[in-house]
Amino acid sequence: MKQIKKSMLLILACLFAFGISLQAKDCVFRNVKVDEVFEYTSIVWRLAGATEYSDCNVDDYVKDIDRYFSPYMDHELIQYCRQIRESNSIGADAVPKAAAFLGISEGGVALLDGHSLEEICNADDRWTEDILAKYISLLDKFYKDSRFNDFFVQHRELYDLVEKNTLKSLEGKVDKAWFEDFYGRKFPDNLNLYICVNNGHSNYALTEKMPVNRQGLLSSTLMYGGFSRICGTKLSVVIHELNHRYVNPVVMQYKAELDASVGRLYPYMKDVFERWSYNEESVAYEWLASLFTDMYFDSQYTSKDDAIFTSFAVADNVERGIIWQQRAFDFMKLHFVKNRDEYRNIYDFMPQLVAFLDFTASEVKSLIAEYENRHPYVYDIFPLPGSELDLSGKNAVIEIRFSEDMLDNVGYRLVWDNAEAERKAGNAMKPCATERWKDKRTLSISLNCELVRHSGFKGIKLDRRLCQSERGYLMKQDYMIGYKAE
Repeated sequence: MKQIKKSMLLILACLFAFGISLQAKDCVFRNVKVDEVFEYTSIVWRLAGATEYSDCNVDDYVKDIDRYFSPYMDHELIQYCRQIRESNSIGADAVPKAAAFLGISEGGVALLDGHSLEEICNADDRWTEDILAKYISLLDKFYKDSRFNDFFVQHRELYDLVEKNTLKSLEGKVDKAWFEDFYGRKFPDNLNLYICVNNGHSNYALTEKMPVNRQGLLSSTLMYGGFSRICGTKLSVVIHELNHRYVNPVVMQYKAELDASVGRLYPYMKDVFERWSYNEESVAYEWLASLFTDMYFDSQYTSKDDAIFTSFAVADNVERGIIWQQRAFDFMKLHFVKNRDEYRNIYDFMPQLVAFLDFTASEVKSLIAEYENRHPYVYDIFPLPGSELDLSGKNAVIEIRFSEDMLDNVGYRLVWDNAEAERKAGNAMKPCATERWKDKRTLSISLNCELVRHSGFKGIKLDRRLCQSERGYLMKQDYMIGYKAE
């Protein structure tokens, strides 16, 4: 089997004893570790074709998985996973919820002592006891048939690297005091961060319905600029999943009222929600966990530049279908944050949020209008498109004004009438164009008349992917600004 960066990993192996989970004074998690049973079940569902377990971004590891397990693609377990995915929608968080109750010992997989199949069904009603009994039996069989532990041991150095870098990236980064103040509840001291290298972009909360010593977060793995920096999931996901631990009981307390409001909103964004695997029942949970995560980061930022990232987070929530999130964020800032003497914690404020969602559901038409018009657009251009540029001087200036405040990294390119003209312009010693911002909405582009004159210059094309407002939204489409230049 291919060894992944073996020389580097052997050094790390000397630093970390086999199988010992990591801990640190400034880390809120009791353990930070790659756990065999979670890695095992994640790989099983990758082999079964579950898309949410098939986007690992550690290429060498993916190749090792596919190579090692290729002889077992028709194993009875893999076929059974495909069957229950179809019949009972098993997948996503149902997989780690069951795995949290399982252990690996004496060369096999079994239910943890003191726990029952009924507990797993209570944790996730997609499971039934009959399905679980067969699933666990086949997990045990496949574990032995495939000699999974051999695969796991062969990649121990990789897992050590992931654990080390994850721990380093999170040290001192989670503000426990915020959670205790915001929720009025003590921060739990039994949480684990389980990192699953195969999980790709998927992350799952392991809530209070899990065994006490298995609660916490199941995290994905990311790479930052090269193999040596591979680590667990980014901080925003950790905060989101920690919020779920507090949010889920809150939602249950107001479930009837929240479900009624969500039921009025869901049909309008059903397709978007489903792309993000949010069914109607999960929307209230995801809404509040996302909203409170936005509030967390808003409380941590100290500069206006930092605050822009909160705007991006809110915009991302909107893109995922929570089209009322900007309203909700503003509502929290105006009425909760500014009135903490009255509202000691979010439990005191929840009746107001419940009423907010009910009111918002009655305003769905205006919400849809806001959603459809969220993109920034070109508001004004001078000289007007289609006109002939005055190239008699040293520079010709084009001013583009946008509909709202923009980030200052707006992207554009000059357009020529043939590839040879573009090549000549690109090879010129002087730049054909320079830009500056007159204000947050007005981009001024200065063209070098000497290089543009008689060169086949046709205009400027704004790239929608590189034109982003301070609210976090991209332009809806590319924008071409044509000129005559002789």
